[in-house]
Amino acid sequence: MWRAELTKLRTTRTTRWLWAIAIVVIVVGNYSTVSSVDPSELTGHVRDQTFHLVGAVNLTLIALLVGVRSITDEYRYDTISWTILTQPHRRAALAVKAVAAGLLGLLIGLTAELIGFAVAVVTVNGRGGALDIDVGDAGAIVGLTLSAGMLAVVGVAIGALIRNQLIAVALALVWMLAVENVGAAVLGGVAEYLPGQAARSLGAAGESGSSPLVAGVFLSAYVLVLLAVAARDFDRRPILQVG
Repeated sequence: MWRAELTKLRTTRTTRWLWAIAIVVIVVGNYSTVSSVDPSELTGHVRDQTFHLVGAVNLTLIALLVGVRSITDEYRYDTISWTILTQPHRRAALAVKAVAAGLLGLLIGLTAELIGFAVAVVTVNGRGGALDIDVGDAGAIVGLTLSAGMLAVVGVAIGALIRNQLIAVALALVWMLAVENVGAAVLGGVAEYLPGQAARSLGAAGESGSSPLVAGVFLSAYVLVLLAVAARDFDRRPILQVG
């Protein structure tokens, strides 16, 4: 089961496209952000830079979509039936899919962050900036990588609950791009507990200023609760028939 899920994710065209898109979006975003800022502002820690926040927003959105697509593709092409036939214990099957998507989210997050970080540093140096890179910046990259993995699992839970790919993707986009932004403006300090804000704060890029530890606790709670609800629903609702 594990090998099948990992092989499925590794060989699926959608996975490769999302991975490539994540890298391109982070690289282009970091380069354009650094290029548009006055060189005098390109000082201090990486985690405090605008390009780090922009990269965090883009990465968390893509990671969520990775999780959503990993399971809704199965419903779309009716391969979910074969998955259940090979692993009749549905909750175990969903758990395997969630872990596989989480690992993929970690890999995508790490590669995109490292490449984007290198591009940003080179661009900053080329513009005469002086970044103060320390252990905290490495921790911020690790935090964003972890948040990408956890949001991919959240995406699996959302996809398992909604099943319709178009609706699930639209909901993810609306939540991350609209609801989270409105919430940050309307809710004030409470907004730091929203999943997207928590994911960014875990990578020390939160607009609300919550600590990475608190953000990690709340994001972990979102993962566990949503996955538990999805597992219960996945275990009870009928699965599409093969063919």
